Amino acid sequence: MQGTTFFDEKFNINATAVYDISVQLGLNGYAYCIFDTANNKHVALKHQPFENTIDSSQLHNTLQEYFKKDAFLNRKYNALYVAFQSRKQTLVPQTFFDPKYLKSYLDFNFAVDEYEEVHFDKLPQIQAYNTYSIPSAVTNTLTSRFTNKISYSHHTSPFLWKAFKDAENGSNVSVLVHRNFFDMSLITDGKLIFSNSFPFRDDHDFVYYLLYAIKQLKLKQQAVNLSISGNISSKGSKITMLKRYLRNIKTTDGNPEWFVGKIFDSIEVHRFMNLLSIRECALSEVSTGAEE
Repeated sequence: MQGTTFFDEKFNINATAVYDISVQLGLNGYAYCIFDTANNKHVALKHQPFENTIDSSQLHNTLQEYFKKDAFLNRKYNALYVAFQSRKQTLVPQTFFDPKYLKSYLDFNFAVDEYEEVHFDKLPQIQAYNTYSIPSAVTNTLTSRFTNKISYSHHTSPFLWKAFKDAENGSNVSVLVHRNFFDMSLITDGKLIFSNSFPFRDDHDFVYYLLYAIKQLKLKQQAVNLSISGNISSKGSKITMLKRYLRNIKTTDGNPEWFVGKIFDSIEVHRFMNLLSIRECALSEVSTGAEE
């Protein structure tokens, strides 16, 4: 399947030792962006979907196959940040969190397989821990390929981090769209009121579940502020359908200084907002860990 690749003219493959790389990957594919720490700019971005959605047992071989062909994933970098994309995560209030019970937190909602590692991200903004699992196939593949210490996170951690930044004033619903599910959060007056994910099969499914959640949260459709990002076109059918019911819809934007050169002018930045937020989130007060 065709991917998306943008490399700025200032990108220097021989200077990757001063570049940071952020990678987001899951069962549908992977994406990465490369940040020039010397000039404080992003200089490259790539999105590579897999031909078909795979299961965890196929992940190791699939990643090895794709990574082997990708010259930019065979370089030494200054720092490596990785967000794993899946619905298998649970938020645990800080008051009740104990690393000894990591697996139990996930087992409450999901089955944790023996070939999965349990990790956590501490999220000071909501005084909670984001617990999640990563297949060992992912960590083994990355450890064998990169010599850096790897900073892992769940994809919802940068999503929630960015959602809080977008909701600094008042109330805001944030939505992150994936190929077959979406994440949704509601933040009001600096507090996380709601966070969940919903599977969908088509555009009608997507709109139905989103509007249903808004209704259950007792939000007025014509007053709700919706920020949307991820696998969605600003002029596509999903947003066109949503505009029949919601008045205040915007695509999530980022820091305009993140990019260098005209090569990035054609990017719908909101599509890669979560990827672009991984490094910024990791360098904030968010901390990570794993089951021992």
